Amino acid sequence: MEKMGRAMTEDVTYPEIRRELLHYIYALANTDYQYENWITRKSWSEDEKDSLDFCIHFLFDDTNLASDPEASIGILLLNKEEAGAINRITSALNEVLDSNGSDEEDLTYLRSPQWVKVIETARAALKIFRMDPTAVG
Repeated sequence: MEKMGRAMTEDVTYPEIRRELLHYIYALANTDYQYENWITRKSWSEDEKDSLDFCIHFLFDDTNLASDPEASIGILLLNKEEAGAINRITSALNEVLDSNGSDEEDLTYLRSPQWVKVIETARAALKIFRMDPTAVG
C-alpha cells in the first residue's frame, strides 16, 4: 500500500484504521480483486481473510462512516471531499442491500445490477483519496 501517496497520510487520529478503510475502498473498486478474494479464494490465513461482509461491517457497524462520515474528519478522513466519497459508497451499498437483502452470499451482490454503482463510486473515491488503483492493500 506504499503506492497510495497522500491517502496514507498520518494526519488522522487512527492511521491504521484508515489503512483498513483504504483497503476496502480499493476492494470495492476492483472487480478482479472481488472475484479472486471474495468468491474464488478458498485458503486464507487468519490475518489476511477478506470478504464483502468484512467491508460492510467495517463501514456500517464498526465505524460511523455510513451514518455520519463527516464526524470522521480528522479521525479517519482528511476532509469533506473524502466524507462525500464515503457517503456515495455507502449509499450505493445500501441500494444493493435494499434490493437483495442482507443475508446473501457475496456473489449475489456482485451479480446484482446495483453493484455497478458500488464499483463506480469506489473508483471515484480512489481519485479523491489519491490512491494508486493498482495498489493492493
